[in-house]
Amino acid sequence: TKRWGQEKPPITQLIEMANIPRLVIGCRDPIPEYAAKGAGALHAAGVSVTMGVMEEDCQKLIEGYAQLANEKVQRMARQHMKRFGRPMGHLHC
Repeated sequence: TKRWGQEKPPITQLIEMANIPRLVIGCRDPIPEYAAKGAGALHAAGVSVTMGVMEEDCQKLIEGYAQLANEKVQRMARQHMKRFGRPMGHLHC
């Protein structure tokens, strides 16, 4: 996944660059459009990826984040960024 305007590369790229041979992921990203994208990219790059280790515990850890990340306003903001390439602003009168 390519990111624009940020100084640090995506974590998937850093894992590839570090030649990490095996990655264990507790649970998928709670944001549906991101779930398993990174794992798929790493698997395609030859990294051994195991998903779902202690999944219930991991889900509990990110429960608050998952709820916030999937609220309607957050989904709208992600769709806006994808469509227009910039963050969603506020309406001014």
